[in-house]
Amino acid sequence: MLAFTSSRTRKEFGDKHLLAYYRQVDFGYSLKLKSKTIDNGIIYLNYLTTINATSRVVRMPVVVERDTVRIYLNEIRHRIFLVE
Repeated sequence: MLAFTSSRTRKEFGDKHLLAYYRQVDFGYSLKLKSKTIDNGIIYLNYLTTINATSRVVRMPVVVERDTVRIYLNEIRHRIFLVE
């Protein structure tokens, strides 16, 4: 996952903390892209998913670096992608 993380995020938090964060996040569910929004250069990809028999929206902030879309995190906390 580090290869798909923005350089700003990697500089701010460091690879060690990001790896620990990514180990906590459950990526084991299917996602269906519903929409995208752009705010201050950050693209928010909004996915619909079902987690524990409940429909949820997963909002993933990304940026484009060197022709590659990379995850942008401005804070690290468990389940940051879920919109509650």
